Amino acid sequence: HFRDILLSAVFCAAALWTKQSVAGLVIALLIFIFLVGSKRSALQWLLIFGLAMAVLAASFAPFSFKEMWLNMTFLGKKPPTGPFWDVLVLEFVRLCQESFWALLLIGLFGWIFKPNESGRERSLSSLKAWANKNLWVVFPWVGIFMIPMSLITRSKIGGDINSLSPVIYFLTAGAV
Repeated sequence: HFRDILLSAVFCAAALWTKQSVAGLVIALLIFIFLVGSKRSALQWLLIFGLAMAVLAASFAPFSFKEMWLNMTFLGKKPPTGPFWDVLVLEFVRLCQESFWALLLIGLFGWIFKPNESGRERSLSSLKAWANKNLWVVFPWVGIFMIPMSLITRSKIGGDINSLSPVIYFLTAGAV
């Protein structure tokens, strides 16, 4: 179990360091680990993730941090290609058109949170039990958390359709 947490945190740090628009991955994995594991597991993951980010930052010490920071944040500082909310809505529509799985996933989460057979809403403990039996749900879970940053990155000047790729990859993996 610790090995899984270690690998997950290290590779998540590497992914975030490589492409900052996958910031949703950090939140999604932390919540998912808490959901299927425990508070202790989530804290272990967060600590290892922080250490991995520190090691990655230290490995770039010989280079100019100022230049590296500029390149890491350059696209994020660019203005949107039009009125911000209009662009976000347009890109969300495009995402749904290009990924049937996004709509399927919305239906899946609707099913998870619908009332159960007794008419009561599902509780966190039943969701936790369901997620432990269905670990594949981590893929669509991450895909959903990737949507906001993918849309924001896509809507900026210089953003391209490949900004939506992380969402589509994770949603497709979850559907398979």
